[in-house]
Parts: sequence; C-alpha cells; structure tokens
Amino acid sequence: MPREGLAFANRLLHRLLDRVELRPERKQRVIERLPARSWLSEDREDLHARLAAAEAEGGISLEWGKGANRHNIDAAVLKDPDRLYRFLGRIPLAVRAEAAAAALRDRLAGQPQQLAAVLDELVAGWRVGRTLVRDLVPDDPDAVVKVFAAAAALLQRSMDGLDLRTFSRRTTGDSKFLERNKAKIIDVLRQAEAFPDDLDADEVLAVHGILKHPQPCLLAGAVTYRGAPLPADPFLGIAPEMIDGIGVAARPRWILTIENLASFNRQVREAADGGVVVYTGGFPSDAALWLILKIAGAADGPIFHWGDIDGGGIKIAYRLETALARVGRRLALHLMSPEIARTCGVKCEPAAPFRHVPADSIVTSLAEFLAGPDAHQLEQEELDPVSPLPIDS
Repeated sequence: MPREGLAFANRLLHRLLDRVELRPERKQRVIERLPARSWLSEDREDLHARLAAAEAEGGISLEWGKGANRHNIDAAVLKDPDRLYRFLGRIPLAVRAEAAAAALRDRLAGQPQQLAAVLDELVAGWRVGRTLVRDLVPDDPDAVVKVFAAAAALLQRSMDGLDLRTFSRRTTGDSKFLERNKAKIIDVLRQAEAFPDDLDADEVLAVHGILKHPQPCLLAGAVTYRGAPLPADPFLGIAPEMIDGIGVAARPRWILTIENLASFNRQVREAADGGVVVYTGGFPSDAALWLILKIAGAADGPIFHWGDIDGGGIKIAYRLETALARVGRRLALHLMSPEIARTCGVKCEPAAPFRHVPADSIVTSLAEFLAGPDAHQLEQEELDPVSPLPIDS
C-alpha cells in the first residue's frame, strides 16, 4: 500500500519549488498550508517525519498549529531553495533548461535561422517554467529534436507531396510521430513564420504540401500533358509530380476552382461550357495550388472560385486569391455573395471576425456578412452549377 503521508509531504515540498520556478522574481515568502483533515496515526507520523527532515536540512521552516491543534503542522515555508533541491534530489529547472539547450543546439545544428530563434525563445521560457510550445519540456530532448526536424522540413518544403506518415517516418524515424505531435509542430511553425491564425493544424500541413491521405489532383477541360492532349471528359486525375507538365490545348473561356467534390462532379458534367475546372480538395494543398497556378499561367481567361459560404469557404477563397495575386492574376467569386446566402442558406450565429484580410480583398464583404447580425451560411451543394460566363456573354 502506498504511504499516503509520505507521498503528501513530497508533493507539498515539490509545490514549493514549482512556485519558485514559475515566479523566480517573487519577493514574498513561499508558503504551503496543510489542509485541515484527519490522518491515520502512521500517515501523520510519515508526514511529520518527512517535513521535519526537510526542515533539519535547512530547506524549509515549519509552522505548527495553536491550541488544540498544536500537535499538527499548519504550514511549510520555503527557507533555502538550494537546500530543498538537494534534499529532494531535484535538479533546478534553470539547470535542466541549460543542459537541454546545450544538447539541443548541438543536435539541431544547421536548422533554418528562424527555427534557431524559436529554440532560443523556447529555452528562455523553460528557465522560468513557461513554454512557447505546448507540452514540449526540457526533460524530453528527443521529442524536441523530432518536433524541430519536422518543422524544418515543412519550412524548407523539402518533402512536398508526401503523405503524412511517410513524411513523419523520413523526418523523425516514427511514422506516427507527426499525428501524435501535430499541435507541437504547428506551434513551432507559428513562431517561425507568419500565416493566418485562422488555419487549423491540418490546413497548415496542407499549405506545406503534406496530406494525411494524398489524393490525385482532379481537373476537367482541354488540357495537355507535355504537349499531348489529355482525355478529360468528364474529368481526370493527375499525380502531383505530373503538374509541371500540365498545359492547355486551347484558350479556355474561363477557369473555375471548386471546393467540394459533389459540386465539382456536377459542374464538369452539367456546365463545363468550354472552361477548365479544378477541384481544390477543400483547403488546397501546395500541389492543388500549383496546378491552379499552372493553368492560370497557361490561359488568359478570367478565374473564378466557387465554394461554401462559411468560415472555411472564406479561408479557401482567400488562400487562392493571395496565391494568384502573387503571379499577377485576379480571382473572382462565383455563386458566393451575401444575397445568395440570404436567399438559399440558413441563418447562423455571427462568426468571429476573419483577421488579416485587407479591405480590397474579394472575401471582405462575405467575411463582414458572416460576422454580422444577419449572418447566413450556405453549402455550395445547395446550388445547381452554372457557367461563370454563359455562352452568350
């Protein structure tokens, strides 16, 4: 049977040091009061003996109760942290942090500069009992090395197009490490590079080209591969590594990107009208985005996007808009407006304001609408597909 009094005494002594490590600048005395409770005789003896031993070593001082309670310890007051560390056999957090930092800097030599800066900030936080990265602690340097190795590979885009488990195995030696530690890796990336806070962990990985289940890129229209026409009726799927060879066979009237698979399937069968249609796969990965940019670069027709009118749809449209703007192309929205949402959608609670969107963005009015009192959401499958540019336009 565990000795409850002894275990309680040890927890109390460690809490005294925990409080010092969390606030090393504190000036007032550090005290832990013992709760009023009934102890079995042997448990009380263990408790008193352990605390008295810590007092004899000079680590704490004890305050006893008064009157009828004078035979019980009322509180333990920290007297000398160094002596209490020695008594408990505990290494101070700052010392552990410095030892971990020395080992980590050696093992993580050659990391991108922005990750080196994140590591410095992580270690600085450890010294005072805080961390920039959830659950990443100096006592587990192997986990820290794997997290930073994965973050470095994502930053350097060195493994674009890999599935999640292959990426995890190649960067950490453990095919499931990324799934178990995804949040930690994303925390490191958020410190190292700027991307919208609105993206969740899976979306951040997709931005960097890593997908849990890699899918072929789907498209329809008069397209070519290395100059040869491809049979794209109703559509075809291409592997990400084929994207560099994709072109167009003629001048498509328009290019349309579509968020959801059901609407993509209907569009290519019911309203193709001489355009090129690309399925984004939800939030577009680097591969899907590269395909869209390749088609946009090979054709000069207008580019549209059709997706859900909700928070996720806003993020997808904005991702496409900013990517196309970097290559001098402008995106327009198709079947995505507050008026359509009010008419065909359902009323919903106002969403949190979508950050980082400039006033001239194509999604600004929708973002403001979804954050306002008349917010409505709409899944694009509620609408029938139509051509973004009718034949007679």
